[in-house]
Amino acid sequence: MSGPAEILQALLDAGTLPASDGPWEIAPLADGVAFTTSVYRISSDRHNLIAKVPAGGDRQAAFAALEIYQREVDFYRLFSTSIPLPVPTYYGSLSTPGGPILLIDEIVGREPVDQIKGVSLLDAEKIVRDLATFHAWSADPGVIDAAAAVLPAWSMNSDPAARFDRLINEWEFLQQFIPQAAHSGLAAVLELGPTRFAELAASASLGNVVIHGDCRADNLMTDGSTFTFLDFQFVAIGPPLFDLAYFVSQSVAPSPTADDHQALLSYYLETAVTHGAEPIPWDSAWLAYRGALLVAATVPIVSMQSWQGSSDRGRNLLLTIAQRAGDAVSGVLTRG
Repeated sequence: MSGPAEILQALLDAGTLPASDGPWEIAPLADGVAFTTSVYRISSDRHNLIAKVPAGGDRQAAFAALEIYQREVDFYRLFSTSIPLPVPTYYGSLSTPGGPILLIDEIVGREPVDQIKGVSLLDAEKIVRDLATFHAWSADPGVIDAAAAVLPAWSMNSDPAARFDRLINEWEFLQQFIPQAAHSGLAAVLELGPTRFAELAASASLGNVVIHGDCRADNLMTDGSTFTFLDFQFVAIGPPLFDLAYFVSQSVAPSPTADDHQALLSYYLETAVTHGAEPIPWDSAWLAYRGALLVAATVPIVSMQSWQGSSDRGRNLLLTIAQRAGDAVSGVLTRG
């Protein structure tokens, strides 16, 4: 679609927008709000909504191939009214040649969490509690069956050997532009070597639930005490401890110590059991968590490919998550 007016008219023609007494208006949100979508505020006398429109240009084909737009729509359509996780209200979607437009409620009275600033350990406990509750709920056979019909399986560690080879190539490339990366601690990932990397990465695949897939500070909003979860474009059927490890290792500041990681994992496991999940022996959970940390640490290496086209803030963000991920790998993988 060529512009905001066309998007609004298509939503009106399809009857996707809720009833309103007055006219609807549409305006783009500020640049930098989203990477995979163009985001618009659509408002009337009764409603303030958000329309997430598939990104155009070179990115569209790559993201469409991952089906990230459709899987987010399917997630909201199936689970938004039953999920025990604070999420925006779902109003519907509209199919377009470029992918579905998602229509959700604008979150009022909450502010985006700053990924660079990160979240405190105290706030991390609240988010970990919510994740554990969500994962325990989604382990129900009825939920899993419904999700498996539309959501893909998590695949980040499906071929550890190939992923390690890719990391080696990308690491050599990115250091030409980002000498700081060598000091981020991420070098510890490559120092493991392909065999040990594959062993640890494989251990991450413990359990199958509905996972967020991209649980980090940038995908949260807060009123100062509670958190709303956003951006389910990478939602999948996968190991719950990946969500936990990815969030803790790249969003908590200052970087957690190994003891902090263990304490948050213990709290997660206890909370999940309280909400009906099957108990996981500590040794198995800790091994899987360490493997998930390793897989999560590969994300900044891959993400740094966007360095040259990033703003100053974008580059600061890349270095921040790289530093935190490196701290997690070097600090936690040394503890058995």
